[in-house]
Formats: sequence, structure tokens, C-alpha cells
Amino acid sequence: MSKWKWQSTTWVVVLINAGLIALLAVIYPAFFGYNNLVTFAVDAAPLAMVALGQTLVILTGGIDLSLGPLLGLVNVIAASLLMPLNALGLVLCLMSGLLAGFITGVIIGFGRLQPIIVTLAMSSVWSGLALLIMPQPGGAAPQWFILLTTGFFASIPMIMVILVITSLLLWYGFYKTRYGAHALAIGANERGAIYSGVSPARIRVLTYSIAGGLTGIGALILTGSAASGDPTIGPAYTLTSIAAVVLGGTQLSGGKGSIWHTLGGVLILELLTQLIFYLGISSYYQNLIEGIVLIVALGIGIVKTLPIFKMEKRVAE
Repeated sequence: MSKWKWQSTTWVVVLINAGLIALLAVIYPAFFGYNNLVTFAVDAAPLAMVALGQTLVILTGGIDLSLGPLLGLVNVIAASLLMPLNALGLVLCLMSGLLAGFITGVIIGFGRLQPIIVTLAMSSVWSGLALLIMPQPGGAAPQWFILLTTGFFASIPMIMVILVITSLLLWYGFYKTRYGAHALAIGANERGAIYSGVSPARIRVLTYSIAGGLTGIGALILTGSAASGDPTIGPAYTLTSIAAVVLGGTQLSGGKGSIWHTLGGVLILELLTQLIFYLGISSYYQNLIEGIVLIVALGIGIVKTLPIFKMEKRVAE
């Protein structure tokens, strides 16, 4: 039964993406030009990184509303430090994402506080720090860094190299190691995991740290593509990342999901954005349509967590 469900989820994600691609092919065939596709990948990559981090957090039964603002914070840090510090600035940016996730994880894990409350508070902290560092859009990125994120390696877009390597490492680390097994166990049945000797606090600290690190990578990609920083750009990524996770079939209650399906969810949202743009729909309606899609996606995720669906699942099994 479980195997069939995973296969059906995959097919749903694939078919939705195929439908959107077919519509784009009819409306604007030039979209599939090589340069356009590379630009599309670069634009989608920051959301992909944030959504991957959000997936790990949700699989453990949590949620992180601070990842969007954290993206904005690391973005302005990068735009401020990369020019004067070069490689050292790159390391500091990655460390800032990891440290922010670590702090959030410690408060949630060892403080035993609700993730939604803690991360909502931390989102205000990260947003405030971003505005403190850079009150208005500005800063710059060095040419070597722009080429690192938007250039090519052996005719392959660097952004694809970064996405593939990151996704494979994440897949192996989460689905092929003891840490991943413990994280999924906590998301599925925390009490049972504790009885089995798993430490939820330690797992959550590590998970939120990884999510922060992934968000840091996403912020660096964003900095490379925009060649500047914007302290207000991050919050929009929070709900969008959750929607991508839900569209990919991951349960908001935790325990079951797939990073590959999440990437499929990101692709759905990004293709939908492109479709709306090439249809010439007013920006006002664009926000309305995207908002409706987010509400539907989040609504589906919430409905799946209702007790009646869990009861039906037990009966079916």
C-alpha cells in the first residue's frame, strides 16, 4: 500500500509539471531556449534550497517560519562581506546560516518549545538584523562569485552542479544514515522514538542547523544572481517553501516525504509563475493566483493531518 502511494505521488507531481510545460510550449516556445532555461534554473535555485531545508524540518514533525527571513539576512551579509573578504566572506556567510539554524534548533530541541512559535519569533529577529545591516537594497558581489553561481563548468551550468550535488548529499545523509532514520522516526512517532533511545533534541538541533545551512546556500545563489543584497526579499520564501514541500506530497505532520518530490513542487510553483507571466496577466492578478495556489497547497497539507485521514489509512493497511 505504501509503495503504491509513493508511486502515485510521484505520478501526480510529474503529470502536473508535464501539463505546465506543455502549456508553456504552446504559449511561449522560446522559453525552452538554452539561455532561458539556465536563467530559470538560477531563479528557482534559492527557493529549491529553502524548500529542501523546510522538508527536513517538516519530516521531523516541525516547521520553520524563519527560513525566509534568514535567506534575506545571509543575502545582505553576503552583499556586504564578499567584496572585501572574498573566500573568507563566503565561509562566514555559510557559517551564519548554520549558526542561525543551530540557535533555532537549540531553543526548540532543548527548550521544548513549539516550533511554530519559536520560528515566528526568530523570523522577526533575522528580519531585524537584516535591516540593521542593510537598511535598503545595496551592496555588491565580486565577479568571481557571480561566475561561481551563474557561470558554467565544462559547458554545464554551475547552478545545476550545485543543485545536483547538494540534493544527492542530502538524500544520502537523510535516507541512508542513522541520523535520517532517527529524524523520520521522530516525525512519525516521537514517543516511540524516545522509547527506542533516540534523542529528539539532538536530532532537531542537527536538522534545523542543516536547514539553516541550505538556506545560506540559497542566499548565496540569490546574491550571485542579483549581484546585490535586499533585506526585505526573504519573507516571501517562507510560505512558498512550505507550499513546495506540500505540493511534493510531504505530510505536514511529519514522518513521510521526499526531497525529490519537494524539488518537483518547486518546479510546479516556478513553472506556474512563468506561465502567468507569459500569459500577460496583470501583476495584481499574479499575486492573487499565486496566493490561491499557496492556500490550496497548504490546505491540502493540513487536511491530510486530520484524524479521519489517519484512521482511513490504518483501515486500508
